[in-house]
Amino acid sequence: MSVLTLLLGLIIGSFLNVVIYRLPRDQSLLWPGSSCPHCEQPLKWWHLVPVFSFLWQRGKCAYCGQPISWQYPMVEVINGLLWWQAYNFYGLSSQALFSALLGSWLLVHTVIDWQQRLLLNKVNLAGAVLAVAHIFLNGEPSWTSALIGAFLGGGVLFLIAFLYPAGMGLGDGKMALVMGLWLGWPQVFLALFLASLLGATAGIILGLKKGQIRGMSLPFGPFLAMGTYVVWYWSDRLLNWYWQVML
Repeated sequence: MSVLTLLLGLIIGSFLNVVIYRLPRDQSLLWPGSSCPHCEQPLKWWHLVPVFSFLWQRGKCAYCGQPISWQYPMVEVINGLLWWQAYNFYGLSSQALFSALLGSWLLVHTVIDWQQRLLLNKVNLAGAVLAVAHIFLNGEPSWTSALIGAFLGGGVLFLIAFLYPAGMGLGDGKMALVMGLWLGWPQVFLALFLASLLGATAGIILGLKKGQIRGMSLPFGPFLAMGTYVVWYWSDRLLNWYWQVML
């Protein structure tokens, strides 16, 4: 089952690449079929086998020979590992399925925001629908906890975006609102704390490399995704540590 889950994650990851490429461009996710972005030649099914096709074609288009972005196999592999982790953590259960879907949702947000500086409403809406379905089917978190988490998590970032629009966008607030639905209260605050810590650390490191810390700008979505993922799996341990740090 571990191997099958990993393979399923790779296949889903191939579709996520379609989502990542087409959704910011307002293109249909289902039609037309996949094609080379350089020569626009339609691809056959054997050109689309996750990871294997990329390696077999040596990272180049089978028609025009132009290089294929490493993003494609990386998204497939990462999503495969996310699904593998969900199964190994929760076993064969609905909780594992929703955990895998959460990981895929976070991955889509991460790549699009890193490339385009966009946290799309459609992606947030999909995450919200999945979160509500998760609460209905698994009863976690409670509705009270989820609504408080959404209100406070989104409210904090909306307030920051209002006071400092150059440093925070409304998309970050919308993503935090959906995070609150998934994580509930007080876990969403821990996720925001970790995201801020990771984002600040990455900004300092990149700033030092470039020799200029002031004025460094990084998309916040990937760090929100990392904070959410860590808290989803290890919230109990981290909450104990979080309260010790904060109190």
